[in-house]
Amino acid sequence: MGRRRLGRLPEPSRAQLQGMELLFSVGRLPAAPGAHLLYWIAAALVAILCGGIYLIYRLGLRQIALARQQQDFVSAVSHELKTP
Repeated sequence: MGRRRLGRLPEPSRAQLQGMELLFSVGRLPAAPGAHLLYWIAAALVAILCGGIYLIYRLGLRQIALARQQQDFVSAVSHELKTP
């Protein structure tokens, strides 16, 4: 006498399955494991990127202001040296 495994159903024969059709439809797939972590990492990277762009913009403005100050200083000194 053969032993049957628990939790396993007997295999159906081809005759029993004849004429049956399996329909499977998924409207929305569930999120993969770790998807929320991936979203948080993506949000953090976007925030870091935006912060870096802002800091580079501020640095550029400071460099432009410094160049203007230097040009104004050179112009003022040049003007003072030219006038008697």
